Amino acid sequence: ALQQDPFEPLQSVDLSALSMKTALLTALTSVKRVGNLQVLSIKDLCLEVGPADSHVVLRPWPGYMPKMLTTPFR
Repeated sequence: ALQQDPFEPLQSVDLSALSMKTALLTALTSVKRVGNLQVLSIKDLCLEVGPADSHVVLRPWPGYMPKMLTTPFR
């Protein structure tokens, strides 16, 4: 479903649809707490788009402190 309209092709995807796709894929592949995902933002302060849209970097909201600083691995 994520490989079809409205999520593909990436060159013509609306930014909100791309953001939802990115957030979903991040959540599915992350072992972090939900709170850590909530601080990602598409505001200019947290979003960096590379030259010719070659890459996107999402940064957490400034000042965010996670409840758990480390994730225990077993």
